[in-house]
This record gives sequence, C-alpha cells and structure tokens, in this order.
Amino acid sequence: MMVKVKKIKKIKTSKKVPKINGTLEKDEEKTPVSHRKQLQQIAEKDPEFFKFLQKEDADLLEFDDSDVEMGEDIDEEEEETAESLNIGNKTIFFEVDNDDRKVVNLQTAELIEKVLSSPSEYRRNLRAVVRLAVQSFHACVCRVGSNLEKGEYVVNEDRVFDSIVRSCLKYMGHCLLLLMNPLDEKQKESKNAKAKQGQPVFKYFHKYKTVTKEYLIALVEFLAEVGAEDISIAIIKSIVPLTDFYLHFQKICRRLIKNLVRVWSQKSMQERVGAFLALNRISQSDVDLYTFVYKSCYVAYVSSSRQVTTGAWQNLLFMQRSFAELTFVNPAVSYQYVFVYIRQYAIHLRNAKITKRKDVIRTVYNWQFVLGVYLWASVMIRSSKHRHISEAVDWIRELRYPLIQIVIGLINVFPTSRYIPLRLHCVRVLLQLQVNCNVYIPTLAITADLLDDLITIDLKKPNNVKVLQRTTRLKDVIRLNREMLEDSKYRSMIAEEVFSVFLEAAFVVRASLAFSGLIRPLIPVLKGFIKECNNIDHKKLFKALECKLKEHAEQSRLTLAAHKIDLNDANENYKLEEILSSNSTPIAKYYQDWHRTSEMKDQATKRIEQKSPFIEKNRKRKTRKTIH
Repeated sequence: MMVKVKKIKKIKTSKKVPKINGTLEKDEEKTPVSHRKQLQQIAEKDPEFFKFLQKEDADLLEFDDSDVEMGEDIDEEEEETAESLNIGNKTIFFEVDNDDRKVVNLQTAELIEKVLSSPSEYRRNLRAVVRLAVQSFHACVCRVGSNLEKGEYVVNEDRVFDSIVRSCLKYMGHCLLLLMNPLDEKQKESKNAKAKQGQPVFKYFHKYKTVTKEYLIALVEFLAEVGAEDISIAIIKSIVPLTDFYLHFQKICRRLIKNLVRVWSQKSMQERVGAFLALNRISQSDVDLYTFVYKSCYVAYVSSSRQVTTGAWQNLLFMQRSFAELTFVNPAVSYQYVFVYIRQYAIHLRNAKITKRKDVIRTVYNWQFVLGVYLWASVMIRSSKHRHISEAVDWIRELRYPLIQIVIGLINVFPTSRYIPLRLHCVRVLLQLQVNCNVYIPTLAITADLLDDLITIDLKKPNNVKVLQRTTRLKDVIRLNREMLEDSKYRSMIAEEVFSVFLEAAFVVRASLAFSGLIRPLIPVLKGFIKECNNIDHKKLFKALECKLKEHAEQSRLTLAAHKIDLNDANENYKLEEILSSNSTPIAKYYQDWHRTSEMKDQATKRIEQKSPFIEKNRKRKTRKTIH
C-alpha cells in the first residue's frame, strides 16, 4: 500500500521539495560509510586532531553495523515537508487555508494512527510520520487556546482533533524511544557517554532533539490548558514515560514541574496520583530538579491549606503522605529544608508566646500553621517506618522532638474555649506521633486540661436561636464564634470530640505496664468535671469513661501482680504488654464500640452535608468560578 502526501495550493506555485524518504543529490548525500571514510582520512592526515576528537567527542567516532542499518532505515533530510510523503500507493492531499496553513484532514489522522501504532512495520517512514504527527499535535494544542505560535498545520475538525490527540498520547512516547535508541550501561561505558547520574543517554539524541523538544513543549502547554479530567489524566499518563526526555531540557522540565505541582495540589484524586508519579520519577533522576520539586510542592501545599472545606481532608491527607514520600527520595538534600521549615514554625510560635499580641497570635492560630504541623508529623511518621539505614534519615528522625515541643507549645499559646477545635487538632497530631514514632507523649494529661474549657462553655445556658451550621463536623473548624459556643448542638459536638480524643489517648497507652500510675492523677480531674459540669449528657459520657479507666487499671494491676516483673527482662515485659493490649480488655472493647458508633455517625453526617443549603451554595459558587 503506497501513500503519497501532497499539498494543494489554489494560486501559488509549489517549489520543488526533496522527498522525505527519497534520495538526495549525490554530492549532498552523507551516509555512515562515507562519514567513516572521512574520519579515517582525518586520522591519517592529522593524528593529533583525531586524538583530540577521541577524548572530547567519542560518540562521533563510534560506528558499528547497527549504525549503518539505522542510517539506511530512517536517515532522511533534516528539514522535511509533508508535500511528498510516500508510504505506498495512496495519496493524501492537503488543503490550504487563508493563512497559508495546511489543513490536517481525517485521512492524514488515520495515517498517523496507523504508523504510530505499528512503528516496526513502517520503520523507513517512521521519522517522517513522527514529524507530521508532532506538527499536527502542535496544531491541536494551538486550537485549545495555548500561547504557542501557530505552526505550518491547522486542525479544524473535531474528529481529526480527537484522533491525533489520542494517537500521540498513546503511541508517541514509544515511537520517540524507538528513534532515539536509549543506551544501556555497557553501551554508555563503551561510548564514554557523559551524562548526569540517573539521566538516560540516547544514541540519536541530537538527530531527533528538535522534534522531541517540540512535542514536549506542546504536551506541557496542553496540560496547562486542558480542564477536562479524563483528558488531563491521559496527558499525565503519557508524560510519565517521557520524563527521561524532559530531563534533557531543563527549562521545559521546570515548566512541566510547575504544571504537575498545580495538578497535584488542586485537581481530582486520580489526576493528583498521576502527577505525583511523574514528580517522583523526575526527583529520582535529577538532584537539582529534586530540590525544585520539593520546594514547589511545599509552597503548593501551604497555599492550598489556607482554608479547609468540607471533603478536603482526603486530598490533604494524600498531599501529606506523598510529600513525606518525596522527602525520602533524597533525605540528605531534603533534611536541610525540613530543618529550616520546622525552625521557622518554632520562631513564629516563640514570637506569638512572647508578644501575646492578637495579630502575632493569628500567625500561628490559623489553618496554614495547623496543617503544616500535620504535614511535618507525616514526615516524621514516614521516617520512623523507613527501612533503609541512612545517616540523613536519622537526622530527619531526630526532628520529631522539636516538632512535639512546637505542637505542645501551640496548645498553650492562647488557651481559650473558642480555640478548642485547634487544640483538639494538636492532640490528634501528638497521638499520631506517639503511636507511629514509638515515643511517649503525655496526651492524657494534655486532653484532661480541655475539660476546664468544657465546664466554662456549659456554665451558660444554651441559646435557643438556631445557628446556620457551616459544618456538621468540628474537624473542619479551628475557632468557634460566640453563636457556636451558645448553640446546644455545637456543645454536644465539642463534648463528644473531647471525649473521643480522651478515650483514644487512653487506648494508646492501654498496654503500658505503668497504666495504673498514668490514670491515678486523672481520676480526680474526671470526678471534679462530673461534679461541676451543668450538662447531664456530658456528665454521663465522662462518667462511663471514668468507670472504664478504673476497670482497666484494676485489670492491669491484677495482671502485673500475677507475674514477676523484671524491668531488665525485655521478653517478659513484651509478653505482659501483649496481654494488656488484648481486644478483650475493658478499654479495648469500649473503644471499638465507640469507634463503630462514630463511623455510623460520620456516614450520616456526610449525607446531611450533601443536602446542606450552605454547602450547596458554596458548591454553586465554585461552579460559577470554574465556568468563568
């Protein structure tokens, strides 16, 4: 099957253009064999210059049979046009629009898809079709409103647009790899190829550098312009295997990183995952770009955490965990930034505690600071689970202690009842660190301090005026206004959250041999709260907790009395801790029942939030912004 591609001009006369797969004039033809003869002549006439070439550009002198075959297969003229592309007996005609640009039709799009999907069958024409496909893809990107300059081709039909975009995203990466021919480690050594550590080397990189660069730029612009989720996912999937090419173009790669970070911090979960995979791959290949990726991701996370909306926690959790993974791609480099950022948090906290001014306190009592603490807690948790032994990982792991001090200090900066939600967030962070980092933190005593604020809130009678609920979960706020504090529903939510954190703190230390000693000073605090609290429901809630704590403490005491305790015997102590951590203990049973009930309430809350008029109003407002 023969295919000829020509262009039709209504008035202008076409100039003679050499065929893409045709032959050049004999005096202009350069084959690998003739090139080898020229090098032999240089070696005979000027041996010193030949030695210089061997040292500085060994790739120029390395030839083997595969070079000759590849040259015969795909060696065409550098500046080629699609006026006489021959692949069989068919002829494809280009119409020319008023701007003298070639209009890509459906027949051309089908040809591109056919060749790109089976590159081994059309190897002699692969280079020409790849160039045609890249220029057509460039035209597609210009069509969606990109800042790219208009090229030689234009795409007008939707079917042609879809076909070209689909073919390029699906097959172009494989075709470019086939043309570039990546070298393995042995070939790199034999050719003395110079490249950064982790950066791939391609045999024919300089030959196809221009067309590859054009496609990579168009792909970055396409990602920046497209808003549809399915198309964005397809673009990111095609970018992941192309990261080896992007590494050779630092400026383009930085633009790509900016777009990927934007997707990672703002788009849907599936898009975020794809963007993270691409960022992770780039970070593993280039140390300089890793620094740029790491700082960009941190800035994007901080920017997106200015305000927490309903349903944002899942995305924030993904960002925290993926950022923690990025931290340990190169811990020796990331440690410098982790140390500086945590130190900045400590400085802001110190200033707030010293000055006590409202404007300074607001610099730490806000969502950005709280979610930043969550972020670094996830990094510390990841450091404790890191399998590889590394000095840099140990450096990062040691930073958990100043982080714990920052969180405890944040609780005590401005301890008022209005900021109970923020203080509860801090206790949750401490519990995460205590469980995953295997460190003891007095979370029980810290939580017990919140009972005084609960008493203060319950002193005033609740207001019967209904408050427009901006959220049905206390987790979505860090500060309560006066109306919320006076509303009976919010009071119940506060009491349940304090109770839940108190119970979880007790559950975390249930296996400790010193559980009875930990609980003993808290029992009078609970009794005092039950006595002074004016809310009957809150009294019942914490009375049940007091009973379970006493019951578990008694069981723990009896278990220890039945065994001989030797603090130097680690195995015996471990067995005792296993007995105390059993699911049949009073605290464990009570915690599981409460946890099950809380999950049912959360599911009901989500259904209520979907029907909430305030949330629906916000959703419509966001939709309008997206449309505009």
